Amino acid sequence: VVSALRGLRCVCSSSSTTKSAAAAAGAIPALVGLLNAHAGEGVQAEAAAVLWILAQEHNDNKSQVAAAGAIHKLVAHISLLS
Repeated sequence: VVSALRGLRCVCSSSSTTKSAAAAAGAIPALVGLLNAHAGEGVQAEAAAVLWILAQEHNDNKSQVAAAGAIHKLVAHISLLS
């Protein structure tokens, strides 16, 4: 799973078009689901990284990330790391 997430991160970091395509395919809710504690730290970290890439310089994706409930889960994930 971590390898697949890394691949998605790399693909999505290249253009706004790939970010839009990933979001349209349902990646954002799936990634938010991976932020749950049962996913494991590596999967959670990579899911958070992909969400960051998807939202970066893409207002529609930022809105989708927030609407999917990612903000609370990302803050909780960061809190566990410190």
